[in-house]
Amino acid sequence: MTEFYVRLDERSKTPQQIAQRDATYELAKRLRGEGIDCEVREWFTGSSKTADAASLVLKLKGFDL
Repeated sequence: MTEFYVRLDERSKTPQQIAQRDATYELAKRLRGEGIDCEVREWFTGSSKTADAASLVLKLKGFDL
């Protein structure tokens, strides 16, 4: 299966939201480098200027969630 995503609201994001998203990707790279399995999820922010643009999801071994 192939996955892809489109950043539909990219032009409406504030510079702070874009910086927050980019920092989330950088943190994910650091965590993966330390052996911690994680992924970044980007969020549709629409016209909200304060909504988080991305979040980090930790994939914990041994937990059935």
